[in-house]
Amino acid sequence: MPLCLIAFLLVAIQPGALIDSNQEEICDTRNTTKGECCAFPFTYKGETYYECTTKDFNGKQWCSLNEDFEKHRRWGHCANQTRKPVFDVILDVTGQDGRSRDNIELFQGDIVMTSQIRNNLRSRGILVPNNDPRSPLSRCGGKKLLKRPKRAIMSTNRGSDLRWPIGRSGKREVPYEITASNYNVRGVILRAMDHWMDKVPCLKFVSITSRRSRHLSFFRGGGCYSMVGRQPGSGPQKISIGNGCGYLGVVVHEIGHALGFWHEQSRPDRDNYVTINWSNIRRGMAYNFHKYDTTRVDSRGVSYDYDSIMHYSSTAFANRAGVRTIVGKNGRTNLGQRYGLSKKDIQQANLLYGCGTRPPVTAVPPKPPTPPPPGCGKIDRYAWCPYWKSKGHCRTVPCKNKHKNCEPWARSGYCQSYKAYMDQFCKQSCGKC
Repeated sequence: MPLCLIAFLLVAIQPGALIDSNQEEICDTRNTTKGECCAFPFTYKGETYYECTTKDFNGKQWCSLNEDFEKHRRWGHCANQTRKPVFDVILDVTGQDGRSRDNIELFQGDIVMTSQIRNNLRSRGILVPNNDPRSPLSRCGGKKLLKRPKRAIMSTNRGSDLRWPIGRSGKREVPYEITASNYNVRGVILRAMDHWMDKVPCLKFVSITSRRSRHLSFFRGGGCYSMVGRQPGSGPQKISIGNGCGYLGVVVHEIGHALGFWHEQSRPDRDNYVTINWSNIRRGMAYNFHKYDTTRVDSRGVSYDYDSIMHYSSTAFANRAGVRTIVGKNGRTNLGQRYGLSKKDIQQANLLYGCGTRPPVTAVPPKPPTPPPPGCGKIDRYAWCPYWKSKGHCRTVPCKNKHKNCEPWARSGYCQSYKAYMDQFCKQSCGKC
């Protein structure tokens, strides 16, 4: 019986069966010496594995049988089948003509087109065609338009403007709701968020308490699409998980956009690693292969990643079957994958969101119930006096650090990235006096 590959089940392996977060029986687990497939990921004795392993199994590898896949096709593919990258799934469902099935204008196949993106393209001399086949712009190949680069005028994601803010937990909190239209893929969405939180520990997805605040709103639209980064304003920021998008890798990809990630081949240095075959691109779609400069995309020093969950497939926007629009300089054609975050994705996300160097959960001191008295006498008249004293309120010099970690935070650059907090509690370290 052929073996199969089960993709991205956030589950725990016991000697018996795999159980998902909804307590549904997914498949029986077998051990094999053939090594033809693995279950991704699985947890055994407290350790998570993302590839085949022989650890603790007497040299035998743990896999799942084809009969299990037949019951749950959305979780993976059989070992004798060709894998379809995440981006191919997205384009198959959403379409490749610049608009989703529900008529949302898109950039690069799954990014909601905004006036900011359009203005940036125009500032570089790149014209975005409309979707009328009679339009002259729709017949432009786009290659010539790319030859007049100008400085981007869009806001940058090098700062904190695209990131989700720090919440009460001390982590970067992403409020969300899963609308009734997405109830059938609720489990996939929750597993995708769990995967991000597992790999980027300073991120936390929290169920919304108020629909008036900015939050991600998962709904069933006409395809798979999202916006890049936290958008200004309030209310829902929609992320479409339409029919056919309910694969974990696809949802991880769309959440990646919402967290501030562009497609990997949009990097300023992409031409050092991949070749764009302009003649193979669908008519009017060449603008989707636009790359950003360093004022818009900051890769945080992480090298180019052919395996990124955010990478185009090699046939994205191809004008005919059997041709490739993007290939690696090293000849590589299997670009992107479908299982989730690559090692470099994880590294970049942790750098972007400051994991490991951010202020601890206890960084914000508790607020006294009343303002501190003007001075502290010999006899404490308020229960909060010891706390006020520990924070420097009994001293005559007002410009002092109010947290023990102010100095290392200042050295880590938090005087700028967490300006409001640091100005209040770390004035001395930030040179405010």
